[in-house]
Amino acid sequence: MGALFFAITGQMFYGNFYLQGARGMSALHTGLVFLPGALGVAVGSGIGARLAKRFGVGPVSGIGLLVVAAGFVANVGFGLHTSLWLFCAVGLVNGLAMGCAIAPTVAAVIAVLPVDRMGAGSAVNNTVRQVGSVLGIALLGTILTTTYRDRIAPFLTALPEAARDAASPSAEHTRAVAGALGRPDLTGAANDAFITAMHVTAASAAVAAALGGILLLTAFRTRKLAPEPALTPA
Repeated sequence: MGALFFAITGQMFYGNFYLQGARGMSALHTGLVFLPGALGVAVGSGIGARLAKRFGVGPVSGIGLLVVAAGFVANVGFGLHTSLWLFCAVGLVNGLAMGCAIAPTVAAVIAVLPVDRMGAGSAVNNTVRQVGSVLGIALLGTILTTTYRDRIAPFLTALPEAARDAASPSAEHTRAVAGALGRPDLTGAANDAFITAMHVTAASAAVAAALGGILLLTAFRTRKLAPEPALTPA
């Protein structure tokens, strides 16, 4: 779960800058483009729980995480003119796979705990997810920012020192300086540098998700979700 939420939050972090920054979309339109992924998680959770009862937690959740990793690999092919329908389709598949990974894994973890420890187990599970999310933004955000600065640096060398310092932190800063100086070529360079940085970050997220999938396949080789106990008449 930590690896999954590490990758998810990192993807949402750079995805927002990709849609609103590089592609110039509004916050509302960006939210709508992310909507298929959210719907996929809701649908995939139910599907994953049913599949896990038949095939086991490891195959369902593990393969689900590997599909998530493949979705992040697909992000490496996104550019400034990629069809938003393709972005939504990848998000939908990713969401379905996330749902299939989350629900069976959480249920399997909670199921092995004594009744008096289930509350604590649920709290630990939520903590791990939150820590994974924070680390995803911190580490993948650092990869995104560092890669961007390395890529944009050659295009800023001719600027005055003050403008160079103002433009270097992020693509948003670079675009603002480019607008103030009337330099559309610098805006294009910022967009290209950001796309490259996004690709590197997406590949890093894919590695994290793939490692989580392999761990699930290994840890739950034979475990299936226990069927719900039948109610017997008094």
